[in-house]
Amino acid sequence: LYGTLLREYGPPGVLNMSWPQAVAIFAQGNAAMYTDASSIYANVLDPTLSEVADKTGVAVFPAGPAGSIMYNVTSWGLAMPSTSKNKEAACEFIKWATSKDVVMKTQGEGAVPGARESVWADPAGAAAFPADWVAAVAASANGRGYDRPLVTAVTQARD
Repeated sequence: LYGTLLREYGPPGVLNMSWPQAVAIFAQGNAAMYTDASSIYANVLDPTLSEVADKTGVAVFPAGPAGSIMYNVTSWGLAMPSTSKNKEAACEFIKWATSKDVVMKTQGEGAVPGARESVWADPAGAAAFPADWVAAVAASANGRGYDRPLVTAVTQARD
């Protein structure tokens, strides 16, 4: 259904667009809605980059037949290979990079929306983001970590 709607009502080539192409179409005012990772929100809400910044709102998806089950845990993350020769240093870096202080600083500057609930709950952490954005983050806090049926036989499924 989603692919059919895009193909029939979306801009030419929409099914093969990269996010920079799709967000540019939205930012120019040539698409009704856009959905993607929160890390690229500035491309839409920054008035120096977007012609629709002052006309754009942020909201969670409406509930479907199965209810409102938001997918909000993406593949962004920090990891350390088991073969790392610097496990202690890598672990310390991960702890530092995801610490409340660092997330508060980057999120507070409006640079990167973080994943720490404590930062979103702090007025200073949420101040750089529009109120509707903050409300959507709060409403989607209990999402799930996948958006497709789980597949354990990935190689076979791709054949």
